[in-house]
Amino acid sequence: MNYIFTFLFFTLTFLMQGQNYSLSELEQLKDEELLAYFDIVDSDSIVGEQVARVYLDRARKKGDTIKMARGYDRLARIFHPEKNIMFADSLIYLTIDLSDITYPGLGYLIKGYHYDKLGDLPYATKNYLELNRVSIKNKNIVHQLYSLHSLIALKLAWGNKKEALSLQHTRNNLLKNKNIIQLIKNTARNKVKGKANDFFKIQEMSSTLGYVDCYLKLEKFDSASLYLRQGLKLIEEYDSSRSKSFYGSFIEASIEIDYYSGNYNNVINAINNAYDNADKIDLENYDFEFNFFNGLSLIEIGEFDLGVKSLKKADSIFEYQDIAIYPHQRVLFEKLLHVSRLRDENEKQIEYLNKLIYVDSIFKLNYHFFEPTITKNFETPWLIREKEVLIKDLEAQNKISQDIMYVVCVLLVFLLFFLVHLIYLKFRDKKRFLLLLAESTNRGGHLKKTLEKPEIGDEIIDELLKKLDQFERDEKFLSQSISLQKLAVTFKTNTKYLSNIINHEKEKSFPHYINDLRVDFALKEITENLKFRKYTIKAIAGDCGFNSAESFSKAFKKKHKVAASYFIKELEKLEKGP
Repeated sequence: MNYIFTFLFFTLTFLMQGQNYSLSELEQLKDEELLAYFDIVDSDSIVGEQVARVYLDRARKKGDTIKMARGYDRLARIFHPEKNIMFADSLIYLTIDLSDITYPGLGYLIKGYHYDKLGDLPYATKNYLELNRVSIKNKNIVHQLYSLHSLIALKLAWGNKKEALSLQHTRNNLLKNKNIIQLIKNTARNKVKGKANDFFKIQEMSSTLGYVDCYLKLEKFDSASLYLRQGLKLIEEYDSSRSKSFYGSFIEASIEIDYYSGNYNNVINAINNAYDNADKIDLENYDFEFNFFNGLSLIEIGEFDLGVKSLKKADSIFEYQDIAIYPHQRVLFEKLLHVSRLRDENEKQIEYLNKLIYVDSIFKLNYHFFEPTITKNFETPWLIREKEVLIKDLEAQNKISQDIMYVVCVLLVFLLFFLVHLIYLKFRDKKRFLLLLAESTNRGGHLKKTLEKPEIGDEIIDELLKKLDQFERDEKFLSQSISLQKLAVTFKTNTKYLSNIINHEKEKSFPHYINDLRVDFALKEITENLKFRKYTIKAIAGDCGFNSAESFSKAFKKKHKVAASYFIKELEKLEKGP
């Protein structure tokens, strides 16, 4: 387990009173005020993007490369990983030849973090190595500490543990520099230099935790315990909200030390105590590891059923929370596979064999990158053979009842055809009725429009239509939070007027109108933007303002009569040629 506390960015922020700004008001703010406001609203990608683009456009007009980089830097923080990486690439391309203390280093930091988040550890490592190189060249101590922190974690999980310890010594020596506070201040912005001491304390705890992890992986448990005690003492001395995250990591490390030292009762007691004092630990971050080691320890002391129950809970967390599995956790699926064998649960055996094959495929890729000279012993071929045997056994068990199943299937098919025929007759009769009704109505003249022209002044209609046109040109329909109520407030009108005008002039309901705009935007981007086309359907849906991939796919197919995924696939085939 990577115990080292992962933090996204080292940028320290200052607070200003929050308020909502219009676009014209944003354009009146000074550069530093824009950046400060961004720090407050960056959790809202729509508002955050608007602030960042105002800053970036201003920098472009001035031809200020560093400020342009700051704009891309902010844009690279607020979207999904793939899009953030794209903005980070722009940042790096813009500043690659500069010797600035912040750029292009921050671009490599952002890319490394997001590739790590996507599980692409080789690309994450390459960016962390590049970050380390430019941080040394440009004398950025914060970036040096972050790059070493990340490389140590990756080495501990997949590479040479002694090399990880050597990097840890290097990182710790940086913190021992007598001028470390001043070096941190040289890296920070002017308005946050006063927090350099707090930043140093956090790095000191992180470094101590790094030593715990290194010695733990090297199986030097006495040394790991020594640094563990030092770390807990530092937490007591440094009372802050950040201490909670470190405290959880130190407790998790102590549990692993006890487990590998054979102190199974200590493990169980420590985990129970952690759950009893949930206010001190962010349990969501440690629930998987706690259940994992609790289950293993219970089995070791003879509480087999309770142990299996805890391991199954860890497996459930892995399955539904997208937990990254590290080498030492492979035993989870080995144990559950063993249990399913004891209980003669063939389907469960196949499930855990599939999980072992899956994690082994990831392990092979990572080991091949980090330690290509070391042959790792995986039993994947044997696992596949066992899976095939189990499948054959299941087929043999089911063969006896196949004839009955065939008969049932035939009966179901006949029943289905009968139901379909009844439904067809019902719809046919309904259609004939509607046609007859339409013919009867048309005899008296043309059909009247469903919606009358709203009883609103022409001036108001014209004004609202202009605002709708501007709304479409500004692509504000991409916001996931847009609603009829919010749009009416923005247009300084009421929902009834706005709804009637959209219904009559656009000949659509408000949700239909918004969805059509989003779908048209998606179609344009998919057709013209190669990078956009590479996104997942979920990412495209989010960029276009939909709350889910399902709602986007449904709206796209409803409008264009073809699935978005199919359209992208066929477009790729067409461009590649025969």
